[in-house]
Amino acid sequence: MSRWNRRAAACAAWGLCLAVAHGAAGQIYVAGELGPAWSPGLHLNSGDTDRASRCDEFVNPRYAELPGCTNPNRGVGAVDDWQSDFDAAWGALGGAAVGFRFRERFRMELEAYHRAADVDASSSILDPAGVPFTRILGAELPRADERIGRVATSGVFANVYWDFPNQSRFTPFVGAGLGLAAASMEYGAWWERSPDAALVESASGLPNEAEVRGNLAGTVSQTRDRLRDRLSARQLVVGARHQLSASLALELRVRWVELGTFHDGGNYKALRSHVSNLRRDGSEPVRYFVATDDTEFVSVGLRLSHTLR
Repeated sequence: MSRWNRRAAACAAWGLCLAVAHGAAGQIYVAGELGPAWSPGLHLNSGDTDRASRCDEFVNPRYAELPGCTNPNRGVGAVDDWQSDFDAAWGALGGAAVGFRFRERFRMELEAYHRAADVDASSSILDPAGVPFTRILGAELPRADERIGRVATSGVFANVYWDFPNQSRFTPFVGAGLGLAAASMEYGAWWERSPDAALVESASGLPNEAEVRGNLAGTVSQTRDRLRDRLSARQLVVGARHQLSASLALELRVRWVELGTFHDGGNYKALRSHVSNLRRDGSEPVRYFVATDDTEFVSVGLRLSHTLR
């Protein structure tokens, strides 16, 4: 979260707290919201710190004889960057808020929310040019895909609203907020080599080619984790409020939320069917990482608010 965003959100929160604490003229209210949320398609940028398979000691005991297998740049000859795309998904959002109305048109509030969506889909892993790796490596790699399960975001916002009173029973409003979000994503990846050693072309030309072909055949690199990150957030809200009684009001709200870049990673559960490092002595651990561009979602919710004084 940028320093400007943190300061702006903190100032809004302190302003609300001070107004309530000092009994400023106005009304305190509490509110709860529930509604559907829609997230557009998600683009993943992923990679790892692996070396080429022929540099893996578990696969090739003679790795040290090969140029590049012991240099500092592990990425030489390795598949270390890739991407995948996922379709839009529906979910649900719930939230609660406490606010203070300073005058007829202006109010501030602190809001907490939780949003979850089940993407529940797999997508082919693509190279940086957008070509599936299963096409690049042909029969040697019959499967290479990433999977996303549930995506969830829990966050807090400091919001400001401007109401537009009129002679009708409905009061339109607009609002904006800055905040911080804790995001999580159920993530999985699966790379599978053909069990037929004759199809493992990655071993071609090695002095111990037959040995490496046999060691690579049928191996799997895979993981399944819940990834987490803390993100900056901002939102715009539009809607209309209907006063049900002197203290109760019902709002129809549409919000657009933009979240910052998500980034997390971990160790593979299996790297070419062995532990997630390249050396038998446990050295050169391999970690994968997953990142997204700025993400967003849109929700439509009903909020019931109650004025306390």
